[in-house]
Amino acid sequence: MYYDLPLLRKEFTEFGFNYNQYFVGGGFDIRALGVYWLAKNNISTSGISLERVLEKMNVKEDFKFHRALDDAKATALILQQILNEK
Repeated sequence: MYYDLPLLRKEFTEFGFNYNQYFVGGGFDIRALGVYWLAKNNISTSGISLERVLEKMNVKEDFKFHRALDDAKATALILQQILNEK
């Protein structure tokens, strides 16, 4: 996330768009939300990556991490896991 936002801002500028016209606020760290869910469910979170969060949530998908579409799918699956718990 902290790498993606500056890159996105740069791309907006290069193509002549105003980033602030389309986006307000900061980013959303899905890994942190996944770690929260794991901790809430008494699952170890030591040194955990997004890939390990998904493994511990028993998500069986073959992702290519740091690719927009796969990162979006991973985000959706983590959010679904959290929302389906309620």
